[in-house]
Amino acid sequence: MKPLTKIMLAEDDDNIREIAERLLTKLNNLEVTSCASGQELLDTVIKEKPQLILLDVMMPEMDGLTTFKRLKEMNEVKDIPVIFSTARVMPNQVKEYLNLGAIGVIAKPYEPKIFGDTIQKIWYEHHHQKFSTGCSTDHKRRLEDELNTLYQTFSNDLSGNILAIRSYWEKICSQPWNKEQWDQLFMQVHKLKGSTGTFGFKDLYDILRNLETILSELDNIKPSLQQKEQIHLYINSLVSALDKSIGRPS
Repeated sequence: MKPLTKIMLAEDDDNIREIAERLLTKLNNLEVTSCASGQELLDTVIKEKPQLILLDVMMPEMDGLTTFKRLKEMNEVKDIPVIFSTARVMPNQVKEYLNLGAIGVIAKPYEPKIFGDTIQKIWYEHHHQKFSTGCSTDHKRRLEDELNTLYQTFSNDLSGNILAIRSYWEKICSQPWNKEQWDQLFMQVHKLKGSTGTFGFKDLYDILRNLETILSELDNIKPSLQQKEQIHLYINSLVSALDKSIGRPS
């Protein structure tokens, strides 16, 4: 078995994509090609020829499952192992992904401190090898340095991202119902939920998760007045929770 040296990932959330790329390159010494969409991955995977693909399940336009099926239709790359990344990790959901042909599933939000080792472990187990990890003091220090840098960048942008959601919500409320706008709001909430979870902002993550649930239930249905009131309350709670998010969460 060749050691894992080259990986490709598809993730629409800029923050999570940067986290994954920096952790895998700087701490696991992997060559990483990152894509912002399933289509971008399909357009470049033959040229890149990675050993492994990490594929986000929920992405706009082309989701991870559709991307996976398209990959399996491409003779040149159909045998490249794929790991799904998703917040939907109930046993029946994980079983579905594995039955499709994925070699593993990584739960979102990611746990940055074990992210790279989790990928390596799945890779080794896929090849029927045992993976052992030993974190040196230097490795732990570099990991903390990377996480602190990423955290600071995300924290600096957090207020603007939350206020952008509120501003977009106010815009939607002032106009006739438009499905594309509601889909856009859902994706903004979905992306920020993933990032806050990864960086440990539990209060914000919980609010965004509840907000995402309500928005996902709407789909093609025009929201009722009660649903609009619920969304409005959650968005106000999100803005209020910013005051409690000063300083690095535990």
